[in-house]
Amino acid sequence: MEMYPENQLSLVVPTHGRVDLFLSTLESIKQQTINDFELVVSDDSAKPEDRQLIEAAVNRYAQDTKRQAKYVFTEARLGQSEQCHHCRPARIVINMP
Repeated sequence: MEMYPENQLSLVVPTHGRVDLFLSTLESIKQQTINDFELVVSDDSAKPEDRQLIEAAVNRYAQDTKRQAKYVFTEARLGQSEQCHHCRPARIVINMP
C-alpha cells in the first residue's frame, strides 16, 4: 500500500492579477483551523509586478503559518482550468474561485 506524504489535501488557488483579491483570499486561508494541507497557487498574471507580489505573499504565508505552500507561474492568460491542470497534485484538489 502506497503511503502519502503528511499532507493529503491540496488547496489549489488559481489567480490572474487582482493582487488585492488574492491577498484577501490568502488571509482567509490563514484562518483555517486545519493545518494538514498544502497550498498551491497557480498564477498566470501578465504583469511582472503582480507575479512578484503574489509569489512574495505565498512565501510569507508559508513562513507565517509553517504550512507547505507552492507558487507556480504558468504562461500568461491560460485560464483557470488550464492553470489547475498545470498544478495537478496527486491527491485531493479543491478549486477555489
